[in-house]
Amino acid sequence: MRKHIHGTAAKPRLCVVKSNKHIQVQLIDDDSHHTICSVATFSNEFKNTEFARKNKASAAKLGEKIAKIAQEKILEKLSSIEDHLSITEF
Repeated sequence: MRKHIHGTAAKPRLCVVKSNKHIQVQLIDDDSHHTICSVATFSNEFKNTEFARKNKASAAKLGEKIAKIAQEKILEKLSSIEDHLSITEF
C-alpha cells in the first residue's frame, strides 16, 4: 500500500498501527523520510487513564490529539515555506 500513497510536508501520510492492546498513529513525510508527529495509547500522556487501551474512545481521543498536533506542526512548516517563497520572489 505504501507504494501507492506518498506523503509530503504539506500533506503527510497517516499511518495507523493496531496491536492487540494498543493503537499508534503517525504522520509521515515521505519526501524527507521523517515522522512529523506520533501519538499512541501507550504514551506517558495516556498511561493510567481510560484511554490507555485499544477501544473506540481511545481511537477518537488519538484522532483529536493527532489533528491538533498536525495543525500546529504543518501550519508552522507551511508558513515558513510561504515566507521563503515570498522572499525568493523579490
